[in-house]
Order: sequence, then C-alpha cells, then structure tokens
Amino acid sequence: MAAPAARQEFGTGEWMMTLEEIQQFFRYSDDVDREKLREWLHPDLLLTAINVGLEKPLNLEEYLDFIEHMKTYHADRGEATKHIPTNVLIEGDLIAISGHVLHSYPGKADEYSTYFDFWKLRDGKVVEYNIAHDL
Repeated sequence: MAAPAARQEFGTGEWMMTLEEIQQFFRYSDDVDREKLREWLHPDLLLTAINVGLEKPLNLEEYLDFIEHMKTYHADRGEATKHIPTNVLIEGDLIAISGHVLHSYPGKADEYSTYFDFWKLRDGKVVEYNIAHDL
C-alpha cells in the first residue's frame, strides 16, 4: 500500500490529523524534544512495547528518559534512527500507525525495520501508547 498524500486527513469527528502532523510527532520523538512531546502525550501516559527492550510499562517521564537514553546510546556509536510513518487509521479516540524505522550505521548500509503503534487519546493527548517493533 502506497503512503498517503501528506495533506490527506485521517479520522472522523473530533480527531482529525494529517500524515504531516503524525510525522511531526515522530520527528519530536526522534529528536527527543521533551517539550513538544508533552504537547502530544498525556501526563497519565502508559507505554507498553514489544521487541523494544522494555521490561515493564513506562509512564511519561520514564518514556522520555528511555528515548533520550536510546538516542544518546546510538549517537555515541555514530548511529541514528528515524521513524517514517506510512499508514494511519483513526477511529474515535483510537489511532493506529504503521511505518518503518531507518537505521543508519557508520560505514554500513542503512537498514529498515517495521513498527506498529496503537494510541488511545484522552483530552486530546496520547494516554495509552502501545508499540510493536520489527514485526
């Protein structure tokens, strides 16, 4: 399935987003822009993940610390990752996102893996964040 046009809107009713807006969230995440991420993530966030290296669900602060740690770890090795969302489905307060993660390594060819995120919104922010990586 081809990636939707950047200006295509997803969702019905109260929650309407463009692919561009979803992509911006992942830019904030890849950059670990804590302040911008707080605009998207609910203070009561609960994040669970499969195949990401987490042993337990994370709250908002733990999640922000985790992605900052991962960015530093990869940067120290000369590596970088970039999330590329390609498919979005919104129904009510539920959002499903699938895409690819670009992994760049020094002196090696880039690699891609897949991911699937499932969000539940409360008060216009992500309160439940479920990740499945490298399906």
